[in-house]
Amino acid sequence: MTIEEKVKEVKKIYRQLDADVQRYKKETGLKCLRFCSHCCEKHDVTATVLEFLPLAYHLYKENLCEEYLLKLKESEAGDKHTCILLTFPDKRQNAGRCVAYKMRPLVCRLFGFSAVLDKNCRPQLVACREIKQKYSEKYLKTVHILETAEPEAPVDVPIMKNYCMMLYGVDLSLGQKYYPLNNALRMAIESVLSAFAYR
Repeated sequence: MTIEEKVKEVKKIYRQLDADVQRYKKETGLKCLRFCSHCCEKHDVTATVLEFLPLAYHLYKENLCEEYLLKLKESEAGDKHTCILLTFPDKRQNAGRCVAYKMRPLVCRLFGFSAVLDKNCRPQLVACREIKQKYSEKYLKTVHILETAEPEAPVDVPIMKNYCMMLYGVDLSLGQKYYPLNNALRMAIESVLSAFAYR
């Protein structure tokens, strides 16, 4: 499969997930707080190289790979582990923005609006402290629905594992190992550059 084909398949998975998350948000009333970037500021968030492939391909097409590799290098030298895609255009409001929101990785699309399966294959909602506090009633109601749903009639919540498995089907080698966000982005850019170096 070529880089272009992989990017096309990953984007197709993202479109499906985005539609599933939108439906879930509408059903539950849960949503991110406006201008919140708490999860984006965490240092321990990881992603696969494959999750960043659409963004890396876009950067290649726009001749921005070298610029982003330099930003990544500067971030690493400054011992900054926050995702380089997070910016604060208005420092007074401390309102963080993702400069690549439409091409953000799978982990950023899933967090807050998906579930993991426990040992009994029951969905356990994954949400941040801000969502739990701001929408506590809606959050607790959603958790209750998930806990009391019959196993043969599962609740329609996006399950993290399902989307990860879809990505494995695109490219197992690029979709299996997890890295800190900046490392995954750097490796995705390097993969794209390497693929086009031989053309």
